[in-house]
Amino acid sequence: KQVCSTGSYSFEYSEEAHKRPGPTTWKEVAGLPCIYLNLGGDADRHGNPDRPSYTNYITVQGPRGTEGWGCGRVADGNTTDTSEKCGEWCVCHDLKYPIPLEASSVDRILSEHMLEHIDQSNYPVFLNELHRLLKPGGRARIAVPDYGNWNLDNQNAWKHEAEPFPDPPHPTLTNYALLKKYVAASPFRIADWLQYYDNTVPG
Repeated sequence: KQVCSTGSYSFEYSEEAHKRPGPTTWKEVAGLPCIYLNLGGDADRHGNPDRPSYTNYITVQGPRGTEGWGCGRVADGNTTDTSEKCGEWCVCHDLKYPIPLEASSVDRILSEHMLEHIDQSNYPVFLNELHRLLKPGGRARIAVPDYGNWNLDNQNAWKHEAEPFPDPPHPTLTNYALLKKYVAASPFRIADWLQYYDNTVPG
């Protein structure tokens, strides 16, 4: 399957189709000519005039009760529909479970400051799923806070104390050594590492 251009793409729809609501289900996402996913992206999605760099991206938000945000139960008038929704260009999905899209069907996957919000025990399944979804030549970009950087303001108290980090803001304190281990054990095996502190080297 050919990977879509690294630039913006044009929908293969009529002008009338452009007026239709954006996708809110995996079935609708699967019907797009190109699939760009932003995992945990919240408002960083297609159609946000304040975030034009996320054009064509579908946000994937965790449902309530799974430490996700952005999804809520919506009652549809007098019906019994209480499904979780997060608006257009967004799908609610617990990322601890496989995404119901075909293998090699996704062009790009973006995840910015989401992995630190889940326990690292979920990382192997998460990375395997990203690899399964991407087309050959597709790309995944992951950004997380670097807790190997001792200059982070929210670590100042922790780095001076022998006790564990009190009331950690994130279940996983992400850093280069930790993520390198998980990537090496995943089908990706290697990655292009950008802007990190190498905490694999003593001193």
